[in-house]
Amino acid sequence: MRIDIAQVRQETNTFSPVACTLGEFKQHGLYYNTNFLDEIKSRGEGEMSGFLDAAEEEKLDIEFFLILRAYGGAAGRVETKALKFFEEKLVEGLKKTLPLDGMYFALHGAANAQENNDLEGLSPLSSP
Repeated sequence: MRIDIAQVRQETNTFSPVACTLGEFKQHGLYYNTNFLDEIKSRGEGEMSGFLDAAEEEKLDIEFFLILRAYGGAAGRVETKALKFFEEKLVEGLKKTLPLDGMYFALHGAANAQENNDLEGLSPLSSP
């Protein structure tokens, strides 16, 4: 089975006037074009780690393709530049790994972007 993995995780404080920049994500954990699987497993944190543990426990025959892991911590709204970067990396990664059997896209559920209050509801295949 061929599955893409990606994550964008950030906790937005909508009262903060300071945007969460790509630099914030780099500081807390931004990985692409690299194998970040060991990083996730060693930290044992969050939903992505749980997904990997469950797949391993079930002895599923999965070939994982790692597209993006972006963690921005707690900050203001995600800046448009960072959001566009994530969209670019997601689309680029999906195109490279087709055909697929599925995709695991882990989202935190509390992120807002400068141009959209529902970062998780945005489609990486269309502009906000």
